[in-house]
Amino acid sequence: MAKVQALSAKKMTAAEGYSMCLTIRFSLLLTVALLVSACGAGKAVQTAGESFDRAGCLSREFKGQTPCPAPE
Repeated sequence: MAKVQALSAKKMTAAEGYSMCLTIRFSLLLTVALLVSACGAGKAVQTAGESFDRAGCLSREFKGQTPCPAPE
């Protein structure tokens, strides 16, 4: 128990504080970058899905099947 108290009572040097600050900034930047890229990936999936829907309707028309219902 005394060892834990001794470790927690140790004062941080300026270099250690600066290093910790950089680590936190990097972590925040990485988190924001991942969130932004996830939004872009969602839009890409939506666009791809719409393209597959259009291609599916076109193939039904070429095969002579009933056409897709008109979008509202």
